[in-house]
Formats: sequence, C-alpha cells, structure tokens
Amino acid sequence: GISADSDGLTLAREPADPRYVVPASGRYWQVEGLKDGMKRSRSLWDQELTHLEPLTANPALYYAHGPGSGDVIVLHNDISFERGGKTFKAAISVGADQADYEAATAEFRNELLLMLALTGLFLALASGLQIYVGLRPLVNVRRAVASVRQGLSRHIDDSGPEEVRPLIIEINTLLDGERAAVERARARASDLAHGLKTPLTILAQIGETLESVGDEDRARRIHEQVAAIRARTDRQLALARVGGRGATTIDAQELSGRILRVVEPIAASRNISVANLIPDACGVQADATDFAEAVGNLVDNAIIHAKTRVELTGAMTEDGIRITVSDDGAGIDAKDRIIALERGQRLDESGNGSGLGLAITADIMRAYGGSILLSNSSMGGLAAHLDWPFEQRKMSHDSQD
Repeated sequence: GISADSDGLTLAREPADPRYVVPASGRYWQVEGLKDGMKRSRSLWDQELTHLEPLTANPALYYAHGPGSGDVIVLHNDISFERGGKTFKAAISVGADQADYEAATAEFRNELLLMLALTGLFLALASGLQIYVGLRPLVNVRRAVASVRQGLSRHIDDSGPEEVRPLIIEINTLLDGERAAVERARARASDLAHGLKTPLTILAQIGETLESVGDEDRARRIHEQVAAIRARTDRQLALARVGGRGATTIDAQELSGRILRVVEPIAASRNISVANLIPDACGVQADATDFAEAVGNLVDNAIIHAKTRVELTGAMTEDGIRITVSDDGAGIDAKDRIIALERGQRLDESGNGSGLGLAITADIMRAYGGSILLSNSSMGGLAAHLDWPFEQRKMSHDSQD
C-alpha cells in the first residue's frame, strides 16, 4: 500500500504475488510520484511501463513494451492524497502480457459461446416441446376428422382441452347439419321418384291403349319416353343411396357368398355354376349395402352373359382390395367398354333392363374413391374389377346429367 506524510508519498508494502518478483513473468507493477522516486516490480527488471497506445481514459488501459518480446496491456490510474495542506499525486500501473490477456479473453469468450449455445439449444428444445404439446390436441382433432371422413365414427370426441373444445363442437354441429341436409335431399329424391310412378304408369297404359288400337308409332314413342324417365329416376335413387349409411370394414368373402346364394337359383336355371374364390379375411372398407349393390350388379350381368361359369375372386393391391367378377361369355370389345359404363347404355339390345347396372356400380366406386375396370377374363369372357381403396378418399355423390 501507499502511505502519505507531510514530506510525500512512500510505498509501505509491495504486492505479495510471487510473479511480480520473477523477471519477465508476465505480471508487472509500477508506482510513480513517490518521494524516493519511481518504484517498479522486479519482474520488469530495468524497464519501465511506457504508454504506447491508449485504449480508455483514466483509469486508463494502454499498450506498453514489456521486458520480453511481447507487448503488455497496462491498467493505469492516477490518485491523490491530502496531507498537511499539501496535495500529493501518484500514478499506479499494473500490467499483464498481451498473450495472457488474449488467452484469458478467448477462454471467457469460448465459455460464453458454449453457454449461449447450450442456452439456445435448451430454448429450442423447450420451444419444440411447447409446440408439440400445444399442437397435440389439433393432431388428435385431425385424426378424429379423418375417422369421421372414413365413416368409422359420426362425431368427434369433445373431451379434449378447453382451447379446442369450441372448434370440436362447431365441427360436430357442421357434421350434424350436413348429415341432416343429405338425408333431407335423399328423402326428397325418393318422394319425387315415388310421385312419378303413378303418372308413368298412366302414360304406359296410354301407350298400351294406343298400341291396341293400331297406333304403334305413338305407342312406341310413349314407351321410349317412359323407359327413359324410369331409367333416370332409378339412377338418381341409386346415387342418393350411395355412401349414406356409413362405411365399416366388411368381410368381402362372406358378403359375396350371400350374394351368390341369392342368385344361385337363377344361375342353376341357366346351367351356370357360380364360385366364390375370394380368400378369407378379405376386408373391404365400405357400407355393406353399397358393396352388395356394386358386386350384385356385376354378378347379375355375368350370369346373363356367361356360358357355363361365373367366378368371384379377391386380391390385395398396393392401394386397396380388388374384387373381380369373371365369366366365360362373349365378353365386350375394348372399344365398347367405356360405353358400357355410361348411364343407360346397353350393348345387348335384346335383353331386358335399363342398362344402368354397370353405370350405377361405377357411381358407387367413385363415391368411395375407387374405380371399376373392364378387361378380358382368363375364361375368355369379361372380367370386371372393383378396386376398393384402403381409405375412402372421396365420399361425394358425383351425379352427371
């Protein structure tokens, strides 16, 4: 420490750090303004800490030449004492090698960067966890909506967090409203169809009366128009029923077997054998009534055109389940297969019916996001392939006028 009396300032005690004693140790001190002259550490040997480049004001930082080959960073401070009405001033300087200073600075910087990196990583993980936890209810809502869309449920469970419950309630309300609107539309379509039956019957009777009196031309035109109206009505009723009851995973083998048992008497009367070759546990995601109508239409057509045999087969594809109805009949030319799927088109004009079977089946497949494909069967006749997707991508009624 520095002491003051009326004669001036003296250095009462030198710093105890042993590095100040070893020459060029990298730690230095120097005191100016003492009454017995300047004092400096032994580590400076015979060199003084002289200003080279100031860095800050008093207390000042500056560069100085050290006793070694490197520069020294010096902290300089001017102090003053009052004794006996006199003012005494001293200048105290302490220094350290620049290399040591820079090494300590780099170590601190590296530790700071590591701490900041760990803090940033922790904050990022915390933010990710917060986002995951916060969005988890929305992920559950999305899965529940997908379940409703696939026909596996009718409503979304509203037992989740309070933040998403109003959204779920609104979605359920929307689903109920849409379901009610669809049911009303189906009811109106059914009422319209039933309302047309009586006028159509009267028109048909008028045609028969005209035919009985020899007016065959007008009778034929009336019968054609009546048939056209009935065909359109039947098609619209079929479209209104598609997908209306909710899809479940059904056993295609078991349900196809029931279809074949219904048509076996008709097939036997034509000397046609029917075989159900669909494997066990062949699950199709569809409404049972829609599946029965789609497959039943194909089976009916196959029995009409087969020579001796009709087969049902099933196989898994990349996107779903393929159910195939094959026969050994004459088949359909490739150029006529697209026409056969259009509404009311009949390639065999000698038969009965409206020609809507394949078209209605195509409508059902479109409603489930599937498709129907016609090709040559291995038995030489026609093979009709129904591709049912694993997931219902579309549950709309594509009515084409």
